[in-house]
This record gives sequence, C-alpha cells and structure tokens, in this order.
Amino acid sequence: MKSVLLAYFLLLLSTFANAQKFEVKLKQSGEDVKAVNETALLQKENFEIELIFDNKIGGIYVNAAYEDQFYLSDNSLPVPELKNYLGYKVAEYPFNFDRILYVDLETVHYMGPEFEYKGNKMHNFNTLEKKGKLFYGLREVSNINDRSNEFEVKDIKKPIYLYIVALKKNKNKYTSMDNLKDENVLFRKKYKIDWKQ
Repeated sequence: MKSVLLAYFLLLLSTFANAQKFEVKLKQSGEDVKAVNETALLQKENFEIELIFDNKIGGIYVNAAYEDQFYLSDNSLPVPELKNYLGYKVAEYPFNFDRILYVDLETVHYMGPEFEYKGNKMHNFNTLEKKGKLFYGLREVSNINDRSNEFEVKDIKKPIYLYIVALKKNKNKYTSMDNLKDENVLFRKKYKIDWKQ
C-alpha cells in the first residue's frame, strides 16, 4: 500500500513539475481588470497587457482586431486555419517605446519571450522581469494603429478583440510562426476589450 501511495505521489509531483504556466492579465492604472465571460470593460485610457509565463513557453503571439471571428471561435479551431490569418508578424521596434498596439485581423505581435538579434537580447514588452521561475512581461498601450490611422486610446470607437497563442519551445529558444502547428500550441486565450462610455 505504501509503495502505491508513493508512486501516486511521485506521479503527481512529476505532473506539477512539468506543468506549463501561462496567464494573461489586463490592467489599467496599475490594477487588474477582471474579465467576465472573456470581456473586460476599460476606461478609454492607457492600459496594459501582462503576460505571465514560464521557461517552457517558446513564443507568444497576440492578434488584436476589430473583427470578432477569433473571439467567437472555440479553441478547437485548427491552427493551420489560424495561420492563414496570423501569417503576418508586425514589424515593430523592440521594447515598445511607442506604447502601441497594432489592430488588424491579418497581423500578429510577437510578444515574447526574449529573442536575440545581432547578439543583443530583445523583447516586445515595455518591461520583462523574471521573478522566481516565472517571467512577467508588460505591454503598455497608449496608442492604436489600425493601418488607416494612428491615434490615442482615448479616441477609440470600437471594441478590440485579442487572440493570444502560446507555443512550446522548439530546438531554439525562439518559436517562429513556421512552427504554428496544432502540436506546438500550449495555450490559447481570447478577450474582448469594451469601453466605458
């Protein structure tokens, strides 16, 4: 009996040790904004997207759009279908100095984790900190670019739908869009950001 309990305990311990961690928080004025039924109600003011993840995550891609088709889809939507839409990665400067969110159904932000470019470590958060075994990446949003215009959050007129995909590591630390296959997807999260009047 003791050996059975010990084996069960070791199995549980192994499961927890190998579990991946991925969490998304929407924040405003430094406070978490609770999403109800995947919808967060924000003031038309600057906000933050915080991603919390462990070192088993190899790539985090965020699509922001006015259209709701990913938001309304269930998580059984095959990744190849997603890849048809999320095939264009936003060309953006590292560290998000402009505090910008690109809103376009056909493009995706690569958020993290860190990547190397010409020997320098970079990321697309405003801040990325490691606390214990977890990374905390904060993306600040003051401006919106929707291809036709760039404007401040206070002037937004439509809800924004976020679709977030976290991929497991491949042989490299960085997991590219080429590896956006069903077997590489660890997590999918989606949120509607609506605005208080």
